[in-house]
Amino acid sequence: MIVFPALLTVTQNQTATFYCSANGNPKPVVSWSKTSGTGLVNTEGQGNKLQIKSSDYNDSGSYVCTAANVLGQAKKVVKLFVEGMFLEIEFNPGTQKESQTPTVVQGREEGLDGAPILGFVLLRNNVINSL
Repeated sequence: MIVFPALLTVTQNQTATFYCSANGNPKPVVSWSKTSGTGLVNTEGQGNKLQIKSSDYNDSGSYVCTAANVLGQAKKVVKLFVEGMFLEIEFNPGTQKESQTPTVVQGREEGLDGAPILGFVLLRNNVINSL
């Protein structure tokens, strides 16, 4: 039994795809499940492919590929990490008019535990001020 990739990191709203291949006689049926604190949860994986479209932070976790036939079953685990997004807001230096429209730049960052960090950075007069 082969799964690919064993570990995948995507940015929020991207598609995550895993593949599982198993051989046997009779040919095994392949299915996917997501593990949670209370056990396995069904997913929309069909056959050898698990595809999670528009991934969200809640999609992060372990997924199990199970190949089963009348003689038994085999399982392999893969892991998905979904990174969060943060926004950086930049004002033109030298002005502090409230009516000025800020420039918004998207980026991404994750903490040491793999969880997304959500935050804002304000640049005023070329000085970074965290909010």
